[in-house]
Amino acid sequence: MSNPTISVAMPIYNGQQYLSEAIESILNQTFKNFELIIIDDGSTDESLKILEKYQKLDTRIRLISRENRNLPTTLNQIVGLANGKWIARMDQDDIALPNRFQAQISWLAHNPADIVGSWVKQIGGTSGRTIYFYENDDEVKIDMLFRCPFAHSAVMMRTELIRNLQYNSNQNKAEDYDLWSRAAQLGYRLGNVPEVLLMYRVHETQMSNISSEEQRNLTISIQERYWNFFFDRLNLEKLNIPLVLDSLNLINKNHDLKAISKVMVQLTEASSVQAGLVIFRNTTNFFFKIAGTSDCALNAWTNFCGSIGIRAPLLDWLKIFTLSTMGISPSNETFIKLKGIYFYIFRR
Repeated sequence: MSNPTISVAMPIYNGQQYLSEAIESILNQTFKNFELIIIDDGSTDESLKILEKYQKLDTRIRLISRENRNLPTTLNQIVGLANGKWIARMDQDDIALPNRFQAQISWLAHNPADIVGSWVKQIGGTSGRTIYFYENDDEVKIDMLFRCPFAHSAVMMRTELIRNLQYNSNQNKAEDYDLWSRAAQLGYRLGNVPEVLLMYRVHETQMSNISSEEQRNLTISIQERYWNFFFDRLNLEKLNIPLVLDSLNLINKNHDLKAISKVMVQLTEASSVQAGLVIFRNTTNFFFKIAGTSDCALNAWTNFCGSIGIRAPLLDWLKIFTLSTMGISPSNETFIKLKGIYFYIFRR
């Protein structure tokens, strides 16, 4: 297609197990004006044969096969080939719901943004829970202080943005978080469609599980860079940022809860009401994680709530009390089960 609205970027490496489902979920979109650019990144399984079969069935597919490189390099090559105004990411093992493209294009018509994602629902060997992401620009940029605010394969981005910023090959395995943070620092607008548009598959062979330690280290370095940028912009004291990040990422076992709460209070006071609620929710999630190993967690969290003018929600209080009383940490199997029950009852 010479003038598609969307160019779908789909890199493939040894993805034969779920590849047909992923491709068909794109070809069956209700929004039809797209091209599907696929690069087989040196697969050694049957992926290329599957791809060649689909290429013969649909002229919107542009297929390239070459030697193995890495994901950022492959994505940048696809972006260089794209004809669409928007780049839509898609992974080889996920499933896009039929209305994904239409819902994102419709949302963009009323919400000026340069990057838009969506909620996703996990499939595979997990609880099947929904992962919620914040909708508006202010919320997304605050949420990025604490986690990656998008599911990569649910994202649609302006082509000119990606061509300007490029994926960083030095950040392989964390190239998405790196890109989002750089885009935010340059003032690009970010958002998420507040509905599930992608089924996100979790399995032991996916790249994020295979290389989790390397990915974790890269993510923390990107996170620290973004925190420093954010605090410079708000003219806040940066002295305790390393301490806070070590605690948020559970690197420290002895948490300075007074110092952490002070940083979060200052950040909340310098933010909008909506952004402040995002900070509250992420801070509360941190207290959930450390409650089982810290005798002071409940009091520290209650004092934090009072400092930002929020009455401690009863359900959150009960969760922290239960985890603290039973000594349940995130590595404990009981913690995982309780988390699954909570999401099933309250967030499903």
